[in-house]
Amino acid sequence: MNWIMMGVFLTLVLFIARYCLIPIPAKNRAIFSILGRRWRKAEEGLAFKIPFLEKIQLYSAELDRLEISKAKVMSKDKLEIEITGALKFFPESEYTLFKRYDETRVQQQKALEDSIRDEIGVLAGTKEGEAFISEREIIQMIINCRLRLVSMPHRQMKYQEVKDAGGNILPENRIDFYKKYLKKVKDELRREKRNPRRSHIEESYGIDVDEFNLTNIDYTEDTKKAMEGKKQAKF
Repeated sequence: MNWIMMGVFLTLVLFIARYCLIPIPAKNRAIFSILGRRWRKAEEGLAFKIPFLEKIQLYSAELDRLEISKAKVMSKDKLEIEITGALKFFPESEYTLFKRYDETRVQQQKALEDSIRDEIGVLAGTKEGEAFISEREIIQMIINCRLRLVSMPHRQMKYQEVKDAGGNILPENRIDFYKKYLKKVKDELRREKRNPRRSHIEESYGIDVDEFNLTNIDYTEDTKKAMEGKKQAKF
């Protein structure tokens, strides 16, 4: 009888080891689904799986990188400016948002470029080309605010200027606003890394943006050629 019990026990152990315990590789997360519905997640290590019923999908938990190189805006003096940068992000750790990450992955680059263009294009139209390009640090900070914060600082009522402006700083005054509160906004971006709340961009695409680095802001090649042509013609 004891041998039978031991045999049953060993069979059970082998069954659990074979079908119920799943190793999650290092630097990965797993999403479990039943009948096509995602319902729980597991971090790296050994995880339990309901045999024959649950399906598992692995996602990288490492910092990812997306190159932004097509965000073009027009300055007040009608000169085209190109913004180039790199976006560092994690796939969102909440399993409810992993589906959005999957569904929008192909669209992410264009969507993020469009988002940057929407925010910065309005500001570029208030400045001459040279003056706008010189505000590199402020532009990088504003892009980070757009991608990472739930609410843009120029709409936050905790700033007296925003209250006086009726809840929104006009585009022509925004760069000066961000320059004035440079340190305060940088502190807000640092705190954001510990804040579980997500920006509209992050929720829409199932990502957690770590940081956007502006690698270059300059006239497009076509604009440079046109400017050089005008100089030569004038000479």
